Amino acid sequence: MGAILFDLDGTIMDSLSSIIHIVRLALRDVGRDNIEDNQIRALVGMPLVQIGEELLGKQRHEKFVSAYHFHYCSSQIKVEPFVGMQEYLAELKNYGIKTAIVTAKKSPSTISTLTENGLIDYFDCLITADSGVGAKPQAGPALAALSKLATSSSNALFVGDSIYDIGCAKNADMAACGVLWGACSKQELVEAGSDYTVEDVNQLRQLSKEFFAKK
Repeated sequence: MGAILFDLDGTIMDSLSSIIHIVRLALRDVGRDNIEDNQIRALVGMPLVQIGEELLGKQRHEKFVSAYHFHYCSSQIKVEPFVGMQEYLAELKNYGIKTAIVTAKKSPSTISTLTENGLIDYFDCLITADSGVGAKPQAGPALAALSKLATSSSNALFVGDSIYDIGCAKNADMAACGVLWGACSKQELVEAGSDYTVEDVNQLRQLSKEFFAKK
């Protein structure tokens, strides 16, 4: 049976605006509140340390990371899955499609987010920033997920909203689907190598059926 690897933030969870908000709070704490939202948006999907390095340089990123974790843990922001996502994940489970999360978040926050939203049981494995398999767009996270799922790259689809997700899929020799409700535009996702793009969860559902029907 086939498998689908999912990014978390901006793909399953409607969390992009919350991430940008918390990044802004962290930047303010380190004296950099003049960075535009589009600059932050372009980095969503990278590990937090790399985001800090891109925005502040390697000498200042540690304070940013600490500030981000402080605001993330102390905020009362609640994120929810995109409309129709939970039903779609339930369908995949019923069909026997294996699923994994491949995210730049660390394991505790990933598990917390999925558990609080009743999604944890829909996934067969979680590959997180602290799994020790590298970071997107490297192939390592996708290959680790495929190994745990005992699935070949030719029988799997990677679904994500950023160029880092698409890059990870392509480096792992996987088909990639870019969702248009997250961080990147259709043009950005296509230029990154996305094989498919979808505008809503219903289109993703139809694509999944068609993709595995050909296998």
